[in-house]
Amino acid sequence: MVEKIIRIIRLLSSPLLYKEIYRKQLYYLYEHTVPLMEMQKGNNTEIHPTASFRFGKNITIKDGVVIDSNCCLWASKNSKIVIGEDTSIGQNTIIISSNHSFHGKESYKKQPMNEKDIIIEKNVWIGANSIILSGVTIEEGAIIGAGSILTQDVPEFSIALSRNRDIEYIERV
Repeated sequence: MVEKIIRIIRLLSSPLLYKEIYRKQLYYLYEHTVPLMEMQKGNNTEIHPTASFRFGKNITIKDGVVIDSNCCLWASKNSKIVIGEDTSIGQNTIIISSNHSFHGKESYKKQPMNEKDIIIEKNVWIGANSIILSGVTIEEGAIIGAGSILTQDVPEFSIALSRNRDIEYIERV
């Protein structure tokens, strides 16, 4: 018991502990708090504290939107994300409006970014663990099945499911 108390005292007196706590607080401000202050947000929105945002000034969240835990809404410098009224986004969903190109055989880091707006219209329900990539528009009343990966538009009042488990290899040119 005494050994445990000594370990706790050593831990609490370690500068590394406080450095790590400070670093995590700054990260939380960067990922969660600052973008929330920059974005346009409607009334009666529910945004879980673990939701992560980038380029908040390019994100618009309209009235009655619910964003569940661990969601990422990452706009970019040159693209926007718009979430329509009364839309619900399930936990662990990723909505990202930019991606690296992959033309030629250069490193992805040297490729230009592919930045396109994502528009999610009103009354859309997005299931947990879904991924919505740049350039996608989800029209009014659509339902996105859990675990779906969207790379193309979804028509109004439709149900989109992405269940492909095959891996396709494409030769890069």
